[in-house]
Amino acid sequence: MIAAATPAVGRSQSAYYQDRYQDLERASLNAVAARIAVAFAGQPGLRRTALNEAIADALPEGQSGDAEVLQCCDNLADLGYVWNPPDADDLWQPGVPSLMDCVCRHA
Repeated sequence: MIAAATPAVGRSQSAYYQDRYQDLERASLNAVAARIAVAFAGQPGLRRTALNEAIADALPEGQSGDAEVLQCCDNLADLGYVWNPPDADDLWQPGVPSLMDCVCRHA
């Protein structure tokens, strides 16, 4: 049963990733998402300062001020790419860790 279901699950997962990647592209966040994915690599979470630094590094020069970084983080959270669980204090986590891996591969 597992072997029979594997291709269908893979297609469903690929379609989901494609939809989410397109959401990031429409919001002009794909470069930022890729940079954040690299920052999260091998870590369960990032403190807000590290997340902000990764966002600022990916934004074009002149557009990486505090307000732009905050708005970008809010947009990524709205898309479910990152989130700050209520019990995690200042530790931000990937919304879907395997999606970050996919974004890294396509960036």
